[in-house]
Amino acid sequence: MPIDLSAGLIVRDKKLFMIFDEEKEKWDVPKAAGESGELSSDTAERAVKEHLDCEVNVTKYRGKLKTEVSHEEKLINWQPYSVEIDEEVEPENGKWISFDDISEDEVVEPLPQLAEKMSKKF
Repeated sequence: MPIDLSAGLIVRDKKLFMIFDEEKEKWDVPKAAGESGELSSDTAERAVKEHLDCEVNVTKYRGKLKTEVSHEEKLINWQPYSVEIDEEVEPENGKWISFDDISEDEVVEPLPQLAEKMSKKF
């Protein structure tokens, strides 16, 4: 059975906010698996809040960016949501990466495959 992960995509000036995944040693977006009875949009909101410790607003489900990836013999349904944070908040535990600079060597799946699509959507 696939695992559903909801991701929070925070974009400013054609740059995606990313956090460093120490386990994978690559950059990623805030994401989490849903808890029992939790809506996937609420999961994306929770994931961003846990990483940034600020108020967030889930604005849109990005269904055209939804994809499935295989990781360690598990199928993962990646469900992306646009998330806004206050413009005055400058997150300290991550960095802004241009869509053009997203590479397979430095960023977790499925972000490298979706970078071009994301650059057109945001």
